Amino acid sequence: MQYLVCGLAVESDLLLPAFSPPSVGPVGVLDAIISLQSELPEVTDVTHRGPNWTLGQDQYRLKVPGIVDMLVRGGRTIDYHLLGGTAADAAAFVASTGLGALLHQRGDVVLHASAVQVGQGAVLFCGPSGAGKSTIAAALVERGYPLVNDDFCAVRTLGDQVLLYPDGRQHKLWEQAVDHLAAGDRVGQPIRPALSKFYVAPRLASANGEPLPISAVYALREDRRPDSATIEKLNVVDAARALRRNAYRPMLTRLMGQQQLYFEMSVRLLRQAVVGELVRAMDFASMPVTLDRLEAEWVRSGLLQAA
Repeated sequence: MQYLVCGLAVESDLLLPAFSPPSVGPVGVLDAIISLQSELPEVTDVTHRGPNWTLGQDQYRLKVPGIVDMLVRGGRTIDYHLLGGTAADAAAFVASTGLGALLHQRGDVVLHASAVQVGQGAVLFCGPSGAGKSTIAAALVERGYPLVNDDFCAVRTLGDQVLLYPDGRQHKLWEQAVDHLAAGDRVGQPIRPALSKFYVAPRLASANGEPLPISAVYALREDRRPDSATIEKLNVVDAARALRRNAYRPMLTRLMGQQQLYFEMSVRLLRQAVVGELVRAMDFASMPVTLDRLEAEWVRSGLLQAA
């Protein structure tokens, strides 16, 4: 099977429900290959070790007990070996941490973020697991903003522009969010059989393969007051901290010595986009207030035409 992942052509012998096959047919020259192996070699030139992971020069091995053992090498390959788990369980880790590590190895800035298209640009929502970034993106899709990416985004530069590549991603939503968004008719399989979190086909998505300039990046922060939503712009130092803090698998960026890369990207982003914090209540009842506040800001800044 072939997929587009953050603009990369990926061939996989493992079904990856997080991604839709490209609508344009075969992707041509491959950037990365995911393949099943009977056994995996040991990591060479080890630089760091953890209880279930090993990091080497251009190598990262992760063992998820009872599910999958995978080795990511050179930003080009992900070899995996099943440890008794199902293929669906293995795919959940390969399509997240595995591909995230591969993008890090290629020198991309990889953010733990979901993104939608606003006008001719992309708007990102960053935060750790459970911060609500996928739910905000899904709610905006219901208002007519196409989905660009979910869960992680690879940010790249081309000339003077900072770009994001749509790739036919699926939403990853908890059952409560599915019910709130009335998206039950588009629910796919569970992300893992033991979780009440599902792949959900977006109602509207950007055409995969065509990069979009980034217009705004918001780090999410919770406000416990109901019906509250504010946007606080960040200076270059705070923006760099926010990007590093919201890197996808931030431990990898630190151990791979990529802090300077994230600082330089924050400087580039501030020349082109709004980088700020979105402070809002996380309850579903307050979601319309958050979306209205975002749309008002986009109209004020010119990203969106007034109705």
